[in-house]
Amino acid sequence: MLRAGLILAIFISLSISCKDRKEGNPVASFELITDSIAEGSTLSLIQKSENASSFEWNVLELGIKSTENQPSFYIDSAGTFTLQLTAKGGNGITSTLSSTFKVTKDTLWRFCNRESKEWSIKSIINNGTELINDDCQVDDIFKLEHIINKQDSFFYDEGNVTCPAGTYPFTMPTKGDWTLDYVNSTISLELNVLGVATQYVFDIIAIRKDYFEGIDNANNTSILMIEK
Repeated sequence: MLRAGLILAIFISLSISCKDRKEGNPVASFELITDSIAEGSTLSLIQKSENASSFEWNVLELGIKSTENQPSFYIDSAGTFTLQLTAKGGNGITSTLSSTFKVTKDTLWRFCNRESKEWSIKSIINNGTELINDDCQVDDIFKLEHIINKQDSFFYDEGNVTCPAGTYPFTMPTKGDWTLDYVNSTISLELNVLGVATQYVFDIIAIRKDYFEGIDNANNTSILMIEK
């Protein structure tokens, strides 16, 4: 009789234990594939949560959210950010886990999204004189292209407003080459200034995903571009 009671008690205990594992509280858990990526890249992860029926993901500083089981996040800003997961169980209980990751600056991506990107040249100052003297010039499109293992190129086309006939202190060749020097933080390209085709090497003063400012001290020329 004692043995039968013991067996029954063990059976009940095992039954309750199995039930607890099946209907237990959620545990938020995930693993980042890497905790450091370059901007313009995708942050990927491995979902490891338990006992969860729904998920809320949030890159806190950027406000990027998802409710997918295993999402990926496209990050286009440099900095250190926090990925937070809130896992919710069928019993309404939630569990939260956070992990930080770093996004490093990518100069090539800022210039051309690693393939191609359109810019508008807002200002060219040579020896203290602004060379863009007509609004039609600002409307023009400056497209930087990057091709792996080949010389990078640019194309310059008039925008919606066609420049009237006349002579302008600054004009762009319709096409040409450009070079990004990571080591020296410079961008090189040929511009037509005051009727002369000149090769410029601009030191990168500021480069964001939508803004570039450079200066060529040898030619006493500065340039300002914004994303088109």
